[in-house]
Amino acid sequence: MFEFIIKNKIKQHKEQDREKIFKNLENIKSIIVLFETNKYEYADAYVKKFQKMGKKVSGFGYRVNNDKLDYSKTPYYVIDKKTDIDWKGLPTNKFYSLLDDIDCDAMIDLSINEHLFLEFMVAYVKAPLKIGLKKNELQLYDLAIAKSSENIPEEVFPVNELGEPIIFYLDSIQSTNKKQ
Repeated sequence: MFEFIIKNKIKQHKEQDREKIFKNLENIKSIIVLFETNKYEYADAYVKKFQKMGKKVSGFGYRVNNDKLDYSKTPYYVIDKKTDIDWKGLPTNKFYSLLDDIDCDAMIDLSINEHLFLEFMVAYVKAPLKIGLKKNELQLYDLAIAKSSENIPEEVFPVNELGEPIIFYLDSIQSTNKKQ
């Protein structure tokens, strides 16, 4: 019912003026990683890989419906649908404040499935470089990784291999300070 409102907000924030800067891996100092909690182990390994490279990395996990695990002792912020998301599916004031405080060189969305709340986060945060798997026609990412076929189900798609192409592309692109 509120899907229309959320999608409209995503489009509004996507169109906001933000400075797009393509940075290569060497010039990226801070990264925000978004992930689905059912892929926690993979996201954790990916974050640690960036940390070993000397990057400051923060993670936001989106709890998928069937995930009942306790993430309170993890170093990542796991989005709580009861306290972080209001009845319309948008961030609460508390979560807006958290989003407003995000300052990073790149945002990497490791989620495989469409989640309107994560899409809202990608559109809202003014990260200079946004990277993720193309899931729909919203064009939220500056660098979108496409599946070879849109009909590949999640259980077949090699989610654990998504991070390697991202690192490869970041290592290969030339940095620019020009506003895109």
